[in-house]
Amino acid sequence: MAIVQVAVVTLITGAASGIGRELAIQLARRGGRLILVDLDEAGLAQTQASIESNNHLPPSLPSSLPKIAPGNGASFTTMATTGVAQTEAHRLDVGDAQAVASLVDDTVGKYGRLDAIYNVAGIAVLAEFDEMDAPLWRKIIDVNLVGVINGCQAAYPHMQRQHSGRIVNIASLAGLIPSTSLGAYSTTKAAVVMLSRVLRAEAQVHGVRVNVVCPSFVDSRIYENAIAPVFRSGNMRAMIPLPILDTDKAVAMMLRGLARDQAVIVLPGYAKLVWLLARWFPSITGLFGRDAIKRYRAAKAAAGIEGPGARRAGR
Repeated sequence: MAIVQVAVVTLITGAASGIGRELAIQLARRGGRLILVDLDEAGLAQTQASIESNNHLPPSLPSSLPKIAPGNGASFTTMATTGVAQTEAHRLDVGDAQAVASLVDDTVGKYGRLDAIYNVAGIAVLAEFDEMDAPLWRKIIDVNLVGVINGCQAAYPHMQRQHSGRIVNIASLAGLIPSTSLGAYSTTKAAVVMLSRVLRAEAQVHGVRVNVVCPSFVDSRIYENAIAPVFRSGNMRAMIPLPILDTDKAVAMMLRGLARDQAVIVLPGYAKLVWLLARWFPSITGLFGRDAIKRYRAAKAAAGIEGPGARRAGR
């Protein structure tokens, strides 16, 4: 296969909405090639359209690319060419290790390298511990943790060989402090933080940079798409006690932190303060936790779901 020369090759998972989409839009202004990954095919098409409209570019020029064959998650591939960046969209399940590895291998085979991977894909589950079951635990672990591991494992060997590259994993402030009613989410994001810190220490000798981003509440579709096994009618946004940051501002802060190669990027400013307070005064996390679970249980009660620790629907 002939290698196509491009400026920068970047892969972004979770690119169909939220942080992933905005990241693609802002990185597109830097040129190169963007490999956009998500299960939401329509959302990926919207991301490509947003890249063009946000950069005031003419409509994309379609081109054919081979489908990524192995794994159940890879079912289609599209490509768009713009004056600022070229984009490819791949419908792919990040929990499918074989599909992720095949996409990364094919990308490196075609372009000669992979400069950066952003592991953004993630889901939220709004539930207390006793409202979770084993399948739901597996689902959130597969996306939020295994998906990140798959991305790292696929990209890291190539970056080691080329002695350069960047791995950026999206965690959350919830991965730094306990988050009641979001315990499963908090658990997976804490694991992503530790994975990233360990890999950063191991990868440095190979010229590979690893960063983890821990945003607080960002205005993305994660709230509307959150899985709520008991409190189905709740408004997750209404339970958020802190300001919600615009996605474009969050991504701009992230990119500034990456330019400084910060190991752990916590944003915005109030999130850094909460994190520092939790480190200096661990008991303060109990106050946040009690307030959050109080809000959650009050919302359940308002929806007619009574009793301490109301169990999973249908149990």
